[in-house]
Amino acid sequence: MLKFPSGVIANCYTSYGADGVNRYRATGPNGWVQMDPAYSYLGLMQQYYQSGKTTATQPSTWDQFATEIDAFSEAIGQGRDVTTPGEEGLRDMKILMACYESARAGKNVVLG
Repeated sequence: MLKFPSGVIANCYTSYGADGVNRYRATGPNGWVQMDPAYSYLGLMQQYYQSGKTTATQPSTWDQFATEIDAFSEAIGQGRDVTTPGEEGLRDMKILMACYESARAGKNVVLG
């Protein structure tokens, strides 16, 4: 469970051992959005539900690794910061470590 300063609560689950799970779903008071499959390189399918209507879309796919390498090369060539700096990855790791600590200790871990 993640509690955000705005008051939003996210109930999430994840697993390293859930073989074949390739989807996500976010539900809110006015509808939901899901992707299934969500993490494949091809054939992504998105659906969302709002006001009694479900809509399906197929997002465009691209080679995310080539895009990442191109953006990194451009940043170096132009002498500017990369779009996703290392600090963002560090923040992600702090969140993951807090999740592990919360599970180990059986208590909430507050991030500052």
